[in-house]
Amino acid sequence: MRNIRARKTVFNLAAPMALAAALALIVASCAQQSESPVAPSGVQGGTLNTEDPGGTPSPEPTVTPSPTPTPSPTPPPTGVPCSPGYWKNHEAHFAQVCGAAAALPGDAFTTCGQLLTALTCRGSDASCGRSAAAAALNTISSCTE
Repeated sequence: MRNIRARKTVFNLAAPMALAAALALIVASCAQQSESPVAPSGVQGGTLNTEDPGGTPSPEPTVTPSPTPTPSPTPPPTGVPCSPGYWKNHEAHFAQVCGAAAALPGDAFTTCGQLLTALTCRGSDASCGRSAAAAALNTISSCTE
């Protein structure tokens, strides 16, 4: 039993010492090289080696453009959104934004005519969709009254 413990103790001490010796050997061999141990093989002495061993120049490295910053989103408008009555009475403003509002995904309006019909409908808001039409137009124009 003692012999087994002695072997374990020797092994437990020898393994870390062997690892330390191997690392020291690697570091020492890297220190003797003229190239940087962390640089690519084409980099010598801190400069890019642009010639191959045959003396023929290699192609110039290309410059990678840096990414352009993304603009921050526009803050939501302050104030009360424009009402269906605003859109019904401001035909020029309606004409400017109705095409984009009709193209919005997820609502019932696919044409400017449908938006105008909803705004001028004389029934209930639930059956006409006046508020939904105004909301679509407000989304595009950020209109507030």
